[in-house]
Amino acid sequence: MKLARRNFLHLATGATLLAATGRAAWAEAVRPLADRLADYADRISFSDLDVATVERIKSHVIDTLGCGIGALDEPPVRICRDVASMSAGGSSTLIGAGKRSTPDLAAFANGAAFRYFDLNDNYASPTAGTVHPSDHIAPCLAVAESERATGQRLITAIVLAYEVNCRLLDAFDAATRGWDTPVYSLPAVALAAGKLMKLPSSRLAQAVNLALNDHIPMGQTRTQTNSEDPSMRHEALSRRKICSPATASYWRTLVTRGMRTVR
Repeated sequence: MKLARRNFLHLATGATLLAATGRAAWAEAVRPLADRLADYADRISFSDLDVATVERIKSHVIDTLGCGIGALDEPPVRICRDVASMSAGGSSTLIGAGKRSTPDLAAFANGAAFRYFDLNDNYASPTAGTVHPSDHIAPCLAVAESERATGQRLITAIVLAYEVNCRLLDAFDAATRGWDTPVYSLPAVALAAGKLMKLPSSRLAQAVNLALNDHIPMGQTRTQTNSEDPSMRHEALSRRKICSPATASYWRTLVTRGMRTVR
């Protein structure tokens, strides 16, 4: 078969472009997931959100605060608040205590209240179980207050946490591998907290890695008699998935600032 020179060049150019596109897609696919999530978190901004999404987030925040206020006098919640109050001080409000604490401890105590009655919102994946994405509102509020973030930055961080948490649930069935579904909250909260701290993409990825490194909850939490009080199990899960990722981003920032000071 003979081809005109022009047709041959067109075919050759098309094949080259196709190969280049394939290589780029392959390179993106093999990039660590933490890096890809960090890039997504770095790019997203309030201007990307439509009006319906912003209003829905406001409703979720109001609903979550209501869940927390209703649980303020419950013994486990009071204990969590007392523990957080032992801090020497901080910049984040402990709801119901009239005090402030560090962002991670405020996220822990407030998150315990938000989740205590298990009445906060949930997302049911069509393939892989259910999560409670509003659990992430506690660390977002705590870090936003500490960083003196605007309302728009807070809403963007909450949207980011929801999106990462729910999409990871859709993509991976962790329960069949022996993990518990709060595992998805680890990168979600680390990214949201890091976003509020204005961490660049490279450090957001490190925050995800730190959060996942030693905090992965196992399915055993739900399959054995760990406590006569189910709410205490929720407190333990909330601590692992709310306090630890926020701490990862917090320490990522402190270490970075310390390195800059040394230099």
